[in-house]
Amino acid sequence: MLLVVDSCPWRYAANRTLHLGERYGLKVGCPANLLILSAPDDFEMIRSQDQVLMSIRDGKVLMQCSPIRVERFAS
Repeated sequence: MLLVVDSCPWRYAANRTLHLGERYGLKVGCPANLLILSAPDDFEMIRSQDQVLMSIRDGKVLMQCSPIRVERFAS
């Protein structure tokens, strides 16, 4: 499962672009808008386009699904 908050420089650039100011981050007073993904890290998330396990907006769960099991075989 991948849950990343404030760990990469490009996230700060996105924060400035979206004009979120102090409302960005995982702290009291910030909107709780996030996705929880099934990927183990950022690279794998982009490479395999892994499944979204949960979508949260303004602190409310919009969608949740069970992780699927995928077996990958060497080609």
